[in-house]
Amino acid sequence: MTDDLEGAPTEPGPEAPQSVKEVPRSEIAALYELIGPAFDAIDARASSPGKTPQDVVPTGFMDLDRVTGGGLAAASTTAVFGHSGMGSSVLALNFATHAATACDVPVLVVSWESDRDALVRRVLSHTAGVPLTRLTAGALDDDDWRKLAAAMGRIAETPLSMTAGPPTFEVLSARVSEWTATFPSQRRLLVLDGLPHLARLSPANTETSVWDAHTRISAQVKHLAMTELLIIVYTVPTIVDVMRRADPRPRLGDVAYSPAYVADADLVLGVYREDLVERESPRAGEADLHLLKSKHGPTDVFLLAFQGHFQRFVDVAL
Repeated sequence: MTDDLEGAPTEPGPEAPQSVKEVPRSEIAALYELIGPAFDAIDARASSPGKTPQDVVPTGFMDLDRVTGGGLAAASTTAVFGHSGMGSSVLALNFATHAATACDVPVLVVSWESDRDALVRRVLSHTAGVPLTRLTAGALDDDDWRKLAAAMGRIAETPLSMTAGPPTFEVLSARVSEWTATFPSQRRLLVLDGLPHLARLSPANTETSVWDAHTRISAQVKHLAMTELLIIVYTVPTIVDVMRRADPRPRLGDVAYSPAYVADADLVLGVYREDLVERESPRAGEADLHLLKSKHGPTDVFLLAFQGHFQRFVDVAL
């Protein structure tokens, strides 16, 4: 005699796991749904050779933009590192200034390294061509004032915002949400200057937990870029041993705190200035920008000029 008689009660089946039931169907797309938009994007790029794609922001450096397909892409992260004084923060702020002033792209600079007044002075030094030391000291001549007035007229209405680095990722996420709501743009650049400070501010009692904090922050930043379709550039320091090597030029393993900062990034840029290492170097004023990792293209090294008094790197005319 069997148990499956007509009208007999049946045992309820096992409930689906909660995680399975909560996955929205709209978040899952079949290939046939995705291939059309992907083909349209490829066709648009092929139809307009040399034109920057709509989801890409140029860095302002010709060779870097050429190798990376026009610049920095949406939903991506870029790690910029260099030994203290090499100029990684300067480069990241140069990306921000170019995006806002030349491309009208909304930019938010979050800094754990400088306060907002210092950031504004650096942007003014860059755009006006007035030495930062004069701006800081207030020792300006008539020509400096004219340059500043012209620069302020150009940048006053640009979509460039700044904020001090918060103590937790939750606060950072809330500020970013406030900013993105103000600028519902297809291209938005978020610069996190001194990102590892965020992990260092987190409660930690052991070296293992500190390491885990940096790894977690890196993953959270990557997830933020992908979910909000942001272009994120963050700066990280190098390990102390770099300057003790016979060859201190940047390598992927030089990034301090956690290799996740490199592993999670789509692009990794190392800044190197020989004249900072060798005082008698014949390459005074030159910088090498090492593209050490690119998920979608080749690596390369680009020659730039470093104008530290103006807080900027510029292309070298060859």
